[in-house]
Amino acid sequence: MAEKGTKVHSVLTVQDDDAATVKLTVGIINGAREGPILCITSGVYGTHYPGIGASIRLFKEIDPQKLKGTIVIVPVVEMTGFQHCQDISPIDGLNPNGYYGTLGLYPGTPNGTISHRIAYTVFNEIIKKTQYHLDLRGGDLWEKLEICAFSGEIGNKQFDRKTEELTKALGTPYYLVLPEIKGSLISETLRIGVHSAILGASKGLASFDEDDIQVCMKAIHNLLRQLKMLDGKPEIPDYQKQIELKIHNIYAEKGGLLYVNCKCGEIASKDQKLGEIITLKGEVLQELIAPVEGVIHYIFPKHVKNPGDLIIGIRRILK
Repeated sequence: MAEKGTKVHSVLTVQDDDAATVKLTVGIINGAREGPILCITSGVYGTHYPGIGASIRLFKEIDPQKLKGTIVIVPVVEMTGFQHCQDISPIDGLNPNGYYGTLGLYPGTPNGTISHRIAYTVFNEIIKKTQYHLDLRGGDLWEKLEICAFSGEIGNKQFDRKTEELTKALGTPYYLVLPEIKGSLISETLRIGVHSAILGASKGLASFDEDDIQVCMKAIHNLLRQLKMLDGKPEIPDYQKQIELKIHNIYAEKGGLLYVNCKCGEIASKDQKLGEIITLKGEVLQELIAPVEGVIHYIFPKHVKNPGDLIIGIRRILK
């Protein structure tokens, strides 16, 4: 643990034997003045690079003499996937947070495979010892994603209201409330009484751009000000809306070449044409029509589509 007014790096060993060595880097910034404990995780999926970059930069830039409370930073959670440029572990084929059809593994177990052990180490050695948690995420390898914040609920109105306030303080144009997802990091963290939010802050496609990192940095500083860990007020945009959980997807009905003429974050009108699938002769096989009015939340831009492939997801704006 860092002395008051200082910052240090430490290492949590998850596994160290002849089969594998897996260690998690942890940055601890202990402010000169009393305050809450905030945990920031990133790299829950090994290719969400902007959050990883922002976590590294935050440790370097925060002056502990100006900080109230403590920030604990885990730049990369899914270390084995990160080392191989994958979202899942190449050792056991899992991810601690779950991955497209597989359940999350939190709070983990010390006797499971490597992903179970990573979940156990992060949850028990760090998350349980904090009051607040921010997870920095981004788009996956095959998707473009609109910047958005995510929160959850536990059924306690006062607790849920504060969680929503902290989520909105991240300053994203859109936010949504997730249902309880057993084994996910945010749901299990909320369940033990730690306020938790997710910032989806990158364009996806393994992007690692400076503007994505800046989105993360601004959100983190907003949260620190909201928690009064840093002086000042958070900068909240005038336009900030909740979007519905339900996603209205557009799928490929025919196989061919995909062309889209829309972008993530744009507001689509109902029945608006958003693109098409064509043959190599230029014949239009399918027009991509928006089923509802809403914000384009993600696009899967792989340009050769097979029937049934997901292309565009739209969420309606609630308030």
